[in-house]
Amino acid sequence: MESKLRILHLDHSRQDSGKVRKELLNAGYSGKFNTVDTKTKYIQALKNFRPDVILSDKSLPRLDLKEAIKIYNDQTVKAPFIVVSDRLPARESATLFRNGVIDYVPKSNLSLLPETIVTALRRKQSVHNTKKLNTPPCAKNLGFQSFLDALPVSIYCIQMIGDKKSVYVSPGIIDLTGFPANNFIDDPMFWTKRIHPDDSPGILKEMNQLNEKGIREFEYRWQMPDGSYRWFFERMTFKKEKNGTRYLSGAFIDITDKKIASESLKKSETRYRHLVEKMREGLVYVDANGHIEFVNDRFCDIFGVPREDVTGKNIFELMTDRRQSEFIERKTEERRSGKSEQYDLPVLKKDGEKIWINVNASPITDDQGKYCGTLSTISNITDRKTAEEQLEFKIRELNTFLYRATHDMRSPLLSLLGLINIAKMEVPDPKSQNYFDLVRQSTERMDNILTDLVDIIKISQSAPVKQKINFPDIIEEIKKDLEFTPGFKEIRFDVENKFLGKYYSNRTFIRSILQNLIDNAVKFKKEKSADSMVRVTLIESNNFIRVEVYDNGSGIPSAIQDKVFDMFFRGNEKSTGTGLGLYIVKTAVDRLGGKIELTSREGLETKFTVYLPL
Repeated sequence: MESKLRILHLDHSRQDSGKVRKELLNAGYSGKFNTVDTKTKYIQALKNFRPDVILSDKSLPRLDLKEAIKIYNDQTVKAPFIVVSDRLPARESATLFRNGVIDYVPKSNLSLLPETIVTALRRKQSVHNTKKLNTPPCAKNLGFQSFLDALPVSIYCIQMIGDKKSVYVSPGIIDLTGFPANNFIDDPMFWTKRIHPDDSPGILKEMNQLNEKGIREFEYRWQMPDGSYRWFFERMTFKKEKNGTRYLSGAFIDITDKKIASESLKKSETRYRHLVEKMREGLVYVDANGHIEFVNDRFCDIFGVPREDVTGKNIFELMTDRRQSEFIERKTEERRSGKSEQYDLPVLKKDGEKIWINVNASPITDDQGKYCGTLSTISNITDRKTAEEQLEFKIRELNTFLYRATHDMRSPLLSLLGLINIAKMEVPDPKSQNYFDLVRQSTERMDNILTDLVDIIKISQSAPVKQKINFPDIIEEIKKDLEFTPGFKEIRFDVENKFLGKYYSNRTFIRSILQNLIDNAVKFKKEKSADSMVRVTLIESNNFIRVEVYDNGSGIPSAIQDKVFDMFFRGNEKSTGTGLGLYIVKTAVDRLGGKIELTSREGLETKFTVYLPL
């Protein structure tokens, strides 16, 4: 570096100015150094100091950088103007270069400053064997030139005739790189020096093959004015004419955003593929034609097959049973209609072992809503199914035992009731008669409990065989059974049958539901009420038969309404029931696939609403 330069430095920070001076001294500079930070001092320095180089910070509290550059241009100063500042975005640097700034050095990398000054002076003072082409050889009119300049791509063309060369670089390069075209024209190594060190060897190798292949394409990172790197894609061509004239031309474009998006996508794909492969569930994608396009490792583990044996095959090839194939075909049609579903399915593994799987299948559609395929998760639920089957077997055994036990226990109870009746006839003593009545009540209560338990077991175990149901007939049967219940004759019964269709269900279940609801309504009538009533309403409602049993009796306290369907629950100590009636109702309703609701106001009314599916 020439040591007798006069350097004018625009900076308000003595510390930063000292660092710049120190860097230049270390590079062998011993000339004059002048630091200013106001407009007046700046103008005076341009006139009296006559700098060879001007350095300027971007942020000047008492002198705006744009104003400093304007003054520089207005006075036609020959010294190169270099910005020495913090990080300078490409867009901002492009504006500065357009207005006359020749280069930029980040404060974080002042070691570049001596070389930058040398290069800047060379651009200003040297007489090159290179001249700028106003128009590339391929452009013959102003319209095409304007078109090239407007492109978001920078193009260049180097024409070489003997040792002489002419260079064209499109003005748009300043928007891409932050540097004006002159930087590339005046310094042949400017482009090469700013290629990322990791990319440079490959790029130079590609360029050496231009003579052989004529066209090369490459991607690389290139250093921007602020020291950061951006990705560029470049296409370079080489042509040699018969007269010996050679042309090196090309175009490049910033692909940083595309690269970032691509890398982000790759990371996402890697992350999600890792998640998919590490899932505890199997994953399978089947296209619209039933062909398996993707399975994860867990799917292969479940079915005991390698990935290559299933990928590309039809899903029905995994089904060894005709009924399973028909089942899957029906499910596929449901996917085509947009329905997601979860179901259990028995299948055979490749080695013949039977397993149970749980399938959670969802349709996949394109942007137009057209069905593309099915994505399903597969879980091996064989252990769960085995446990459920064992539990069901134990429950059946227990229910069988309870049924036999309760049936056998009723026999001695009935015998005991017979003996009590004989004793009452043979022992007329009033005190003894009272004891006999107490024993009979307890025995009858025990018999009622056993009878209810038998009903529960029947409802839980028996298959709901369907018969045609005549609700009015069943209600009349129940009224006859209850006609000797205390208070029954004081109650007015209303039956509103608004259901005129046909209904098929298990008659035993229906009778048990109505029997217990009506029996409760009778038992809990208001004492000494002259207007007690029970109303049964039947009506069709949204694919259900709605059965309402209403009474204006004593009602149910709100505090216990959520417990009335529990086994052996009794609302109060005065209740004489077994505590099983409403439990039997709930069990029967559940077995029929229905639901039951309760609304009640203590001391006023109670209504049970049963919904039975049609």
